[in-house]
Amino acid sequence: MDNSRYLFRGKRLDNGEWITGCLVQNVFVVAESKQDIKYIFNTDKIDYDHFGDFEDDYGYYAVDEKTIGQSTGLYAAKSYRGESEEDRLIWEGDRLLIAIYDDYAIPGEEKIEREYTVTYEDGAYWCDDHYLHHICCGVNCVEDIEIINTIHDEQEGAQC
Repeated sequence: MDNSRYLFRGKRLDNGEWITGCLVQNVFVVAESKQDIKYIFNTDKIDYDHFGDFEDDYGYYAVDEKTIGQSTGLYAAKSYRGESEEDRLIWEGDRLLIAIYDDYAIPGEEKIEREYTVTYEDGAYWCDDHYLHHICCGVNCVEDIEIINTIHDEQEGAQC
């Protein structure tokens, strides 16, 4: 069974790197401000014998709450992140370039490339005003979807 659908990712607070794993919230709180600290446990690196020791690299990381997103469980043909299956996994917050027919397409017409942002709302993943899974049914995900960047990269002014 592919568990990629249940993964979360976020940028680590200590070094800004992306980390993937299980999201933990409402467990760790800063005493003075009563602010919840969001953590991601990387299941490949977790060391349960050192649970609570956040000074070393034991597989759980405080993450920037604004960068947290869940995996859609769907894959793109290409990604600016790389060519592996993990790199091509589509996440909440990704910006996609999708080749799709317009609403009034005539058979045999060329597909139109459009950019979309993946969001999660009302229990579903959306590409702007289109249900993501409907788009994937209407296009060949292996060929017609490319991850071009994330909303978080755009906010930092990164170029892809």
